[in-house]
Amino acid sequence: MDTHYFTGGHGKPLLIIHGGGEGAESWLNTGIQLAEHYTVYIPDLPGFGKSKSSNDQFDIGQYIRFIEEFAKEIDLEQFYIMGHSVGGSLALHYALEYPHRIQKLIALNSFGLGKEIALWLRITSNPVVIEVFGGIATYIIKALKAISNRIRPHIQFKDPLPKIKMDIGRKTATFSGQTNIITERFKELLMPVLLIAGKKDYIVPYAQVYSAAKLIPECRVRVFPNCSHTIRGKMVPALIHEVTDFIGMDNRGTLY
Repeated sequence: MDTHYFTGGHGKPLLIIHGGGEGAESWLNTGIQLAEHYTVYIPDLPGFGKSKSSNDQFDIGQYIRFIEEFAKEIDLEQFYIMGHSVGGSLALHYALEYPHRIQKLIALNSFGLGKEIALWLRITSNPVVIEVFGGIATYIIKALKAISNRIRPHIQFKDPLPKIKMDIGRKTATFSGQTNIITERFKELLMPVLLIAGKKDYIVPYAQVYSAAKLIPECRVRVFPNCSHTIRGKMVPALIHEVTDFIGMDNRGTLY
């Protein structure tokens, strides 16, 4: 299993699952702060960062199996799990399939809590739109790559729109709304759950955390009034506070 990941710290293990927009590196700053209390693991999901994808396809079952294989590889038996956006949906699905492994679960601005999703995502999830936009984007990216190779031949050009991201758009929503909704199974989540949402989230309605919390036996809800879909900058200390308050604090360490 060739998986790139960040890890460090001391204490009980906390596995962070990034969203569909960026890889593990986007959570490095937050991970460093959480490593003061936990042993943090942040893997690049297949197709993101430095982890390769065998087919550039997003299949939720395969990604759940990836998390399980990764947990086995690093010898995790029981752990805390935190997922953001699509990663939140993966964390919820994983906890339903492997409940004996998860001690507590945190989902941030998570997909899968309800049907509603931003109109622009519903439109861009259309296969015809993806095909047309993907073709145009591929042409532009190839042109930019050629220019970059001429100007800076020693610097690797990073594809801003890899195939896996486009496939996630196609697999997580349709024009009628989100797919992979698991609200009917929320009653099976017997571990403590924390749902965090940004009131200014431009992708998933923050109110979904309230309706989902009614279905989860042991659930805490926190809504950050000045936060959008991505939790960064000034919102990170608030996130660290909520996480440590929810699952407790442990020893200090560093992330590497």
